[in-house]
Amino acid sequence: MPRWLAIGTADGWDNPEKFREQMAATKNWRPDARTTITTVLHLGDGKLLAECHSPSQDAFDAWLEQKGWNIESITPIQQIAKTKTQITLSTHAQNLNYRYQLLSFENDEVKAMIGVEGELAEASWYLIENEGVRRFTQAVMDPDPRFWDEEYAKNSKFGELITPPIYVSYQAKTPPWGGDPVTQAFKENPVADGVAQLKERPKGSLPRVPTDLVRNLNAGNDLEIFKYPSRGDRIYKQQRYANIIERVGRDGSHMLIITTEVNFYNQKGEKLCTTRASGFRR
Repeated sequence: MPRWLAIGTADGWDNPEKFREQMAATKNWRPDARTTITTVLHLGDGKLLAECHSPSQDAFDAWLEQKGWNIESITPIQQIAKTKTQITLSTHAQNLNYRYQLLSFENDEVKAMIGVEGELAEASWYLIENEGVRRFTQAVMDPDPRFWDEEYAKNSKFGELITPPIYVSYQAKTPPWGGDPVTQAFKENPVADGVAQLKERPKGSLPRVPTDLVRNLNAGNDLEIFKYPSRGDRIYKQQRYANIIERVGRDGSHMLIITTEVNFYNQKGEKLCTTRASGFRR
């Protein structure tokens, strides 16, 4: 991603309250899904410096104009060198600390979401049945006879046909009458980053984390299995926010790492598995 650096001045930005007003909300420093104002510095001589990550300079120019900057220079960044040592400028330590407080997203409202659960809901309109398992095993190219050979499966330690380990976690399928959620997401927002911001959400969904950060990136998954489902089982799930923490990237931008835990059950209430998925919110 190209980076740009601008130097200029703007009326009132030497006032901390003005600075907060101009930069506090994410929409103020992320004008669109592909443009991020990563750093704004107020220098000792009264000038302002801003760094932008964007595919083109046009988006940065539009942001600077919208903020009322008088630009002295704007140029692409060619090379960057960083040390692994944290440097504190003593004369500006208080202002530096203020900036980090200003951009922090791990506030009490966000922390209060940890442990919040959604309602127990049916994960899929479909039952656990042979045709669905056949299609899944062919897709993942796992021909284990315990998935399809009843005689073989009866003589295994499970005593019946089982499913691939990850199969239950993929049971959140769209019903026959449902539309495509990805298509709907882009109808609602042409620059949507996935389906997380859909207005209408499935039953059992968790409430949204109260943050302006909207860009999503998968940070890893794990699966804990307790029991395989039987043919004919109905699958239910319940979601929970397991943890939310904040991190600062190497470019100085802040992000939340949100870990969601989902427990899957059959119609008897027996726990089948637990998945934990972490994602970066930037």
